[in-house]
Amino acid sequence: MLIQAAASAWQVPASECGASNSVITHKPTGRTKTFGNVAEAAAKIEPPKDVALKDPKDWKIAGKPLKRLDTAPKLTGEHVYGLDVKLPGMLCAAIKDCPVFGGKLVSFDAAKIQGQKGVKHILKVGESAVAVVADRWWQAKTALDALPVSWDEGDNAKVSSASIAELLKSGLDAEQAFVGNENGNARQAVASAVKKVEAVYAFPYQNHATMEPMNATAVYTADRCEVWAPTQNGEATLAATAEAAGLPVAKCDVHKMPLGGGFGRRTTNDFVQQAVAIAKQIPGTPVKLIWSREEDMTHGRYHPITQAKLVGAFDANKQPHCAAYAHFGPIHYRLCRTAEPAER
Repeated sequence: MLIQAAASAWQVPASECGASNSVITHKPTGRTKTFGNVAEAAAKIEPPKDVALKDPKDWKIAGKPLKRLDTAPKLTGEHVYGLDVKLPGMLCAAIKDCPVFGGKLVSFDAAKIQGQKGVKHILKVGESAVAVVADRWWQAKTALDALPVSWDEGDNAKVSSASIAELLKSGLDAEQAFVGNENGNARQAVASAVKKVEAVYAFPYQNHATMEPMNATAVYTADRCEVWAPTQNGEATLAATAEAAGLPVAKCDVHKMPLGGGFGRRTTNDFVQQAVAIAKQIPGTPVKLIWSREEDMTHGRYHPITQAKLVGAFDANKQPHCAAYAHFGPIHYRLCRTAEPAER
């Protein structure tokens, strides 16, 4: 279809054209067009009913080793990650969010650090965070550490390892539960078993702990917002940028930067929205927001917590009588039961 689109534009037979490395060439004249140049026209052509597959002996990529294009710059340190972005006139920001999820920022005493070296701005970010913007990131970070801040930590301040453990335990023993698969009466079989073997397995909240902490660089003006971010979801980052900037998506640009570890953490865009919110308060000035490692550990988006209990029941003949499986966490409680001999 791409070849036909190019041939039609040149008014030549498609049989006189070939394609290689994303470029279509008219062999008799040497004229060329890129795939991108004819993609729109090709999309309007009706797809062929039968397509001959390329013979494996002619494959250029499939089944063959290919060297990564980024290996050398990664080894030499030339590879530019989100953390490495530098723009003319750029300032750096450090941020501190309420240390408890769901909490809010009450107040901060900007006068205490206003005169520190390099400090340009002390800003409220959303309802729960405060940021210091300075010439250099370490200046911003040290000033932020010295900033007196008052928090309203909210109800989640009462959450502890003990309360989480109690929640999991109550889930495993809950009477009201979703049954995913049931065969026979497992509760009765377990109660009448001669021997039971029980085990509980738990998976705690775990931080993704990427090597590169969360960061994003943003430039905001009244009619444009541009962001450089190490993101695993460019489309979501663009949407988050537009929302934080209060601008249409068409007036926003996101540059997807290589990331120093993602593991799913960078599919969320809290750090991007913070960067835009800061830049919005300093129009026209590029601002690079970098989370400290402490902030990254405190405000990671953790893997879901879960706990499972498995019970094996044996009859008088030491044969498996039934098996029960309870799973509590982000999913449900499930019982898998066998009772009749033919179903064991």
